[in-house]
Amino acid sequence: MSLVASYEKLCPLKKFINRINEKINVEDYIRSDGLEKIRISGSESIKQVASMLSRNYNSIFICAIIKQQSCCNFLNYWLDNQKDLYVNSVSDDDKQLWTLIEEYWGYLRSNIYEAFPCERENEVKIIDLKKKRMDLMVYCENRDYIKRMCEISKGKNSSSCLALNQFIEHYYNKFYNEKKCLGGNVMCEEYTSHISEYCNLYDISKTFPEYDISAEQILVKDNSRRAICECENTPVTEDSIREHQELAPEPIPETPLPSSGPWKNALYGEYIDYKSENNQYNFSYQVLEK
Repeated sequence: MSLVASYEKLCPLKKFINRINEKINVEDYIRSDGLEKIRISGSESIKQVASMLSRNYNSIFICAIIKQQSCCNFLNYWLDNQKDLYVNSVSDDDKQLWTLIEEYWGYLRSNIYEAFPCERENEVKIIDLKKKRMDLMVYCENRDYIKRMCEISKGKNSSSCLALNQFIEHYYNKFYNEKKCLGGNVMCEEYTSHISEYCNLYDISKTFPEYDISAEQILVKDNSRRAICECENTPVTEDSIREHQELAPEPIPETPLPSSGPWKNALYGEYIDYKSENNQYNFSYQVLEK
């Protein structure tokens, strides 16, 4: 396993994503409160999705040591993907059963996890665009987590700091090669390419920073990476401006990356023990340093 992969698998959001699609035994969840209508729906697919939603909504809390909203956003994307698969595989009469899933999300939000809500998003976007946006969000969240690991063990011999630079380089190349050019402009940026100031493909220096780890202090270097150019002759229509204003979600709050100077040490006192059927989902902080 590469150094990048070794550290990426430690990231809470990565663990949440790996867990979210794992199949479950429906009978372990289908008797839960709020699933009465789904139990008598006659649809095994709806029962399966509802049972996984019950497990996955609860799993959001394992993301408490990062931005919990990131897991909420990905859970929304996961359910949108499940909906897309379902409505494209059943008859028109059976499509209406999906409303039971949306109602169950509302039940979980209002009755079970009222103190830690995850709102249901209703973005009018095709699933492929949502996936591209999620890819960018996941990169930024994992980047920030590995960065905090580097803060603790900073220095030229730190494998976490080496992993940080390799991780950023790896994903810069991935996004650069996949994204031939950017549509939109400052007024109307692409939904898939802009999440926040430090998480967008329009500003390479902030989203894919370069760090100097040769000394005890960890400094941001001048960025030598090539920017992704804007597509030529990209029209900015009234419809696209309206879409940007009405449909673009709120930016994900985050801690700005410093432009210079040493990073401050972070203390990791959090410990989360998710009591599931499998103890491997213990999300206490882990370090690879020897």
